[in-house]
Formats: sequence, C-alpha cells, structure tokens
Amino acid sequence: MRQILVILLLLLNAVTGKSQIKQPVYIGEVSWVKGVKQEKPEILSVVPHIYPITRNITSNSIKTISQIKIDPTTKILHTGSSKPVVESIKFTGKKIGNPEMVNAPALVTRDNAAYNITYSDKQHGFAGSNTTDFAEDDTHNIWIASGNGLIKYDGYHYFLYNKNNGFPELPDLSLVYDNQKRLWLASDNGVYFMRNDSLFSMKSEELDFSTISCAKVQTDWKKRVWLSTKKHGAICIDGSSIQIFDKRCGLTNEYVMAIHLDKKGNLFLGSHDLGVIVIESNKMSLLFSNSKNMKWHSFLSFYEDEDGIWAGSYLSGLMRMGLKDTVQYSISGKYNDCIFDIKKAPGGLWLSSYGFALSYFNKTNLLVMNESNGLLNNNPYYLFEDSYKNLWVSNLQSGFSRINENCFSVQDYETPAIKFVTSVLQDSKKGKWMLGRYLTYQKNNTITALVFKDKKGLEPVVFPSDGIINQDGTVWTGSYGAGMVHVGTNNFTAYFFSDFSENRIVHTVKKDAFNRVWFCPKDYGLIVYDKNKFWHYKKNAGLLSNNVEQIFLDAADRINFSFSNGFQRFNNDAIETLFAGNTAFNDQVIGLQIIDSINTLLATNNNGLLIINKNK
Repeated sequence: MRQILVILLLLLNAVTGKSQIKQPVYIGEVSWVKGVKQEKPEILSVVPHIYPITRNITSNSIKTISQIKIDPTTKILHTGSSKPVVESIKFTGKKIGNPEMVNAPALVTRDNAAYNITYSDKQHGFAGSNTTDFAEDDTHNIWIASGNGLIKYDGYHYFLYNKNNGFPELPDLSLVYDNQKRLWLASDNGVYFMRNDSLFSMKSEELDFSTISCAKVQTDWKKRVWLSTKKHGAICIDGSSIQIFDKRCGLTNEYVMAIHLDKKGNLFLGSHDLGVIVIESNKMSLLFSNSKNMKWHSFLSFYEDEDGIWAGSYLSGLMRMGLKDTVQYSISGKYNDCIFDIKKAPGGLWLSSYGFALSYFNKTNLLVMNESNGLLNNNPYYLFEDSYKNLWVSNLQSGFSRINENCFSVQDYETPAIKFVTSVLQDSKKGKWMLGRYLTYQKNNTITALVFKDKKGLEPVVFPSDGIINQDGTVWTGSYGAGMVHVGTNNFTAYFFSDFSENRIVHTVKKDAFNRVWFCPKDYGLIVYDKNKFWHYKKNAGLLSNNVEQIFLDAADRINFSFSNGFQRFNNDAIETLFAGNTAFNDQVIGLQIIDSINTLLATNNNGLLIINKNK
C-alpha cells in the first residue's frame, strides 16, 4: 500500500511540476456536455424468481479430483454407413498489407506464483485485449488470436493484423497451422487461411466459407483440416475437396463444437446440448444425450490416450470413455466444471476449466493453478503446447499465461472454502461478504457459503460479480445470467428483465449519493432501483449506446459509466458526456481512482493513465 501511495504522489507532483519525472502530456480542458435530446427512463418490467438459501459452513481441504462411474446412455441413431456430402472447393487469394509492429516487453511473473508461470496482458504490453487461441508456424513464431485482430509474436515484437491492413474482422477466432504451411483461421465471421503474405478464401458448390460460423478448427492424425461449425455440422477439408457431415448423413444436430478422429478411424463429434455423436463404419450412435449425471449436454473438447477418449463438457465436468467403463470427473467436486480444453501433460493431462482454474491431473495428483498461485486469472480457455513444451493458456478476459517448459513446483494445494474472490464488501458487524464463485460470508474463522441448487443441480445465482450492502444488512449483487439479485435473510430474489440470459449478465453494482442502486447489465443500457421500482436507461434516454461496459462512482458519489469509445455521467439526473478539449473522449475507461476532491485517475484501454486535475 505504501508503494501505491508513493506512485500516486509522484503522479500528482508531475501535474504541478514538483517532480523530476517526465511531465504527462496535456490533452486539454475537461468539460461535461449535456445531450440535446434525453427522454425519461422507462419503468422496467421484471419477473422475480425466489430461491431459498442454503447455508453451508465449509473449511479448507486438500484438493483431490472427484470421480464416479456413469452410464453414457448409448442410443443407436442408425445402422450402416454414414456417407458425408462430398464437394470440390476453389481457393481465391489476395495480398494483405504489412502488419503494425509493436515492441513486446518480457513476460512477467505474479508475486504469488507457486509454479513456473509467466504472463502478459494489456497492462504489461500485450498488443491485444484478450486471447482465444494459438498456433506455431515452421519458424517458431507464435500466432495469437485476439479480440484486436491476429497477432504474430516472435518473442520480441507483436505484429498486428487487423482492418488497418485489410484483414477481416474475425471474432472468437480459432487457429491451427498445418503441414502445408497454412495458418487456418476459423471464426464466427468465416473461415480463411494465410500463407506467406496472402489471405485465401474458399467456396464449394453450396458453401461460401467466408460466411460460415465456425466454433473451432483443428487437424487430425491424417493431416486433414476439420471445421466444427454452428450450422453446417462437421466439415473435413482434404486437398481440393471437402466432406460435409450434417443432417444428410444422419446428424440430429448440426451445431458441432469439437471433433476427434480416434486411432481406429471413428469420428467423435461434440454436439451443442445433445451429447457426443460417434460415427463408425457400420453405425451412428449418440452418447450422453439422456445421462442423468449431466446438467448440460454440450461437449467442448476431446483427447485420446491409452486409458480411452477424454471429453470435456460444458457444466458437467470431464468424461473418460474407456473400453470397460465410462467415468465422470470433477475438479471442483460438484460436477459442474466447464472443461474447454484438454492437452497432454508430463505423465497426465492439462485441463482448462473456464471460470475456475488450469489443472494438472494424473492418476495420483491434482494440481490447481489459478489467480491465487500464478495464473493470469481464473478464466483459462483454449490451450496450446509449442515445440519447446511450453503450454500457452488463452484467456477471454485478458491476455495469456504460459507454463514454461513443463517445469513447476509440486506442492500440496489447499482449496479455500471461499473459492476465488472478485470483490469484498465489509459490513458494519466486522464481517465480510465475498463475491466470486459463490456468495460467501466470513466472520472471524467461520465461512458460510450461501447457495441454491435446483432439482438438476443447477445454481442460477452463481458467480455474483459485484454488490452493495443495504442499511438493513441485505445485499444487492450482480450475477452471471440471473439479473439483479437481492440477498435477504432466507431467500435469493433474482429479477429477470430479458428473455436472453446474456443480457442478464450484470457486471457492476453501485449505490449513488441518493441511495439509488445502479446495475450495469451486458448490452442492455443501465438499470437503477429507486423507490421500489426498476428504471431502464438506454440510448433514447441519452446513453452513447446500450453497450455500457462498467459503472464507477466519482468523488461526489455520482454514477459514471464507460463505453468502448466514450465516458458519461449522471449529474442531477441529466446525462453528460466527457469532452477533452473540443473532442468527445473516445476510449474505454477500465478503472477510476479518486485521489481527492480535485484529482481523479482514469485507467484507459488505449491511452494509458489519464489524470484529471480540476478541469484539466
């Protein structure tokens, strides 16, 4: 804390010219401009869902993996062969411009790292805002899929490919580098490949690959390229022809999320909310579609070794399909893990459990790596092992982590009863509300987890993201899909306001100077709870857009809120937009720190740290 205060004092001295450090760049006068047309907010229609609270008093324990034998509920879809549709494809290439080159600082290590883990993110010089996948080319460059574009990393520089040099916008990008020196790019906005300085698109008789929505691209042991698509099943690219496995060959669901060709030539397809489709030479089967052990029937990843075929599921943990039995595993012990990826590890497996941890697992050990012991954060996504045995861990929320050359310290790991923590609320009784994996309350040495599970074992009010404590001791929290959640003595009350669960993801919760409670949902404007009613602010009420990123309190406890390209506040119920000089502020504020009534620091996505000193 002392170091932080010293840094802040240096920054403030720089404003007044009392320090020897370099002066910050002056941008201009700060002004807040009220919009011309601002309609009144609407009363928001909400549907309350009441869930009884169960209180579980927990304690620290040594981490072990949980496992049970299960019935995969095999169902024969049809007998006989499953013939895919075969078509020829044509390739069209165009040259792309030179990428922007940015110096890449050395990867850094967290102070709490118990393992040989390094990482980078925006704060530490990474050229992207997040990562989704990796690939390695024949000269050992690492290609990184990012929300800011495609990045080539040579260890010293980032080379950024985006719309500035003619590169298409490719969200949720998946990568693979094949034996023909092609870097395959598969995204929600189409499929392409790069070779040398050209980008190639493809067309068949019925498919334009630039319009295909693709979940994943990968290669099989026959060196063929496979696409997991959202509307066209599984597509195999082999030379100048393709094979399409869709409803025409018997698939009951064409939304495929993962593909595996086993050593016998059988094809395993991870289906969206249906299970695993297995295509053999003489039949097509469906596994796990009716399994009572699964809360959700989506499969995200496969891996094969001598013990069988491992399958990572969404919200149902890890499955091992062996010759004699099928076993379900859980890192958390609750069989609700999201296993996005599985990779070979020395003597075991790497498991990427999104929202929880990266784990090393073998028959006798389970090591859990997360934010508390060296990983960038608790949101590992897809994994990639390079030719030097480094494991690269992508991250949807930030940059990436790297487990270096499979060297790490083997330690007993105690799982805190509170799991991971994103924010802490101190109450008047010297207790702490901790928000993270669950809502927990700690006072002295007692930790109580407040949970609710329905008959299927689902937890609708899990992952509280932010919150405030009311004067009566109750709590308001955000949630991951349950909307605004009021935590009373005996019940959770979740207020649903949209039919789409993604809109009910509430990022931040704040209370202003008038004791109004503000909520920041995903892509749904702003919601305020005032006088026992919910009010909805959106673009017609003066917001720059409905995609509010985060809300903050300023020195006067006014609500400030950020967008990807702007910053606004409420002042006497009027919405005002921040201007620097004569130009509207055009960046995303990701942090606000009040120093005193005169000085405020703004952390931004693309323009570093801004110091607002009075009106400058």
